Amino acid sequence: MEKQTIGKIELTKIMAEKAQCSEKVAKANLEAFMEAVLETMEQGNKITIPKFCSIEVKEAAARTVRNPRNPEERIPVEAHKRGHFKFAPSVKDRLNA
Repeated sequence: MEKQTIGKIELTKIMAEKAQCSEKVAKANLEAFMEAVLETMEQGNKITIPKFCSIEVKEAAARTVRNPRNPEERIPVEAHKRGHFKFAPSVKDRLNA
């Protein structure tokens, strides 16, 4: 089976088929889910969906990195927040079955 990149439109079609609803309803549900996840993360809260995943915001410390074009030059990177997504063990087991 050839690997494909599934975008929002394709995912909406798959969701509509699985939920036996219209693509319009599936798209609205997907957008509502994404907005809810972002709002929750902006508040600094962790999201846990049992047997699927956990999503949270983690702090990345300030550091300096090497410039790949000039290895002797160091570039400072400020502290920042980043999203962290972790699959549940049951998902990992299913993917590796």
